[in-house]
Amino acid sequence: SAYIFGDDTLFRENSNLLEHLDIDIDTSLASILQRYKVFNGSKCLKLRYVSARKREERVGITMDSAEFVKSAVNLIAPTTEYFVVYHPELRDIAGAVATRRHLENVRSLYLSSSKGTLRELIQLVRLLPNMTNLACFPGSVDFGPDSVHFREYIDNHFTDYRELKHSFRRWKVLTCGAYDDNAPAAQTALAFAILCVNFDLVFVQPRHRIIFEREVKGAIDSGFYDEHVEKLQRLIRYTR
Repeated sequence: SAYIFGDDTLFRENSNLLEHLDIDIDTSLASILQRYKVFNGSKCLKLRYVSARKREERVGITMDSAEFVKSAVNLIAPTTEYFVVYHPELRDIAGAVATRRHLENVRSLYLSSSKGTLRELIQLVRLLPNMTNLACFPGSVDFGPDSVHFREYIDNHFTDYRELKHSFRRWKVLTCGAYDDNAPAAQTALAFAILCVNFDLVFVQPRHRIIFEREVKGAIDSGFYDEHVEKLQRLIRYTR
């Protein structure tokens, strides 16, 4: 629903009590939050959960993805552990996170209907070293997980990311209703397993699990990942 005030009335005197925020953002509210510095670093120090959606506005006024995502990320307080954002572009999320401080406590990130490349997704993971749980769509790439081209893609694009020393362990694969191709999911899971030291668990919808496991097994059998076989086998053993 729309924010009905023309200033920060709703947030006055209660910022230090706020623990859970579920908010619809439009251009007007984004301007108000910025003007009154409602969520600057010294406020909302009990805020643990943030969920943000872009509100549909009247004809002729549109908030673009980058502006919305920046406003959503700016809601995060030093104490925020759970961050949910709907319909983001991965490049916008990564760009906003890269310029925002006080993200060290984010443990769980839920990106509903996210769109972007595997490279953008890995970059985002890298920027949140204390994150343990991620839910999002797979990152797109042009090669299958059992292709030598995908192995070369990993080696050529992520050499500086290898063995990320952080807490990321669990990925929930989000899909749209008609989604039935798990190659992108397998690619993303392989990249996480190879690049992230502690990654060991993938949540896949039951109707997609057989295809997902087949793609991972194909990558293992290809011989392109022999030094990572133990990690990749965990993707099958611990898939939920």
